[in-house]
Amino acid sequence: MAGQPGRSGGANKKTLAELVLMGSYKPSRHRHLLERAVEPTDWQPSAADLALLGEAGRAFVGQMVAAFEFSLQDGVLLMEAAHAADACAHWRAEPRDARSSRLALAWSKQLAALLHQLKASR
Repeated sequence: MAGQPGRSGGANKKTLAELVLMGSYKPSRHRHLLERAVEPTDWQPSAADLALLGEAGRAFVGQMVAAFEFSLQDGVLLMEAAHAADACAHWRAEPRDARSSRLALAWSKQLAALLHQLKASR
């Protein structure tokens, strides 16, 4: 059953950063939050963030940072996408059995979803 008009929501509203981190940001529904958000530009990954990545993830972040400017929210998405790129590289390098194929496909889908969110937040 739907809530009362004018009485539902409000107390538990999520911020733009929370929506992005949870992966539930939808441009058609949350675009107004981008208009109000003050986003610092020129985000750069920290050395600690890069140390957690493998070779594929560091290469991915390096290429993306060289090509685009990122806000803090976009940077969080970029780092998650880099971890997914590492996992894709790992499972694609494994011998092809059912488990590695399934995990490679799952991580590929995760990477595609993160890249889509990154594109939507721009």
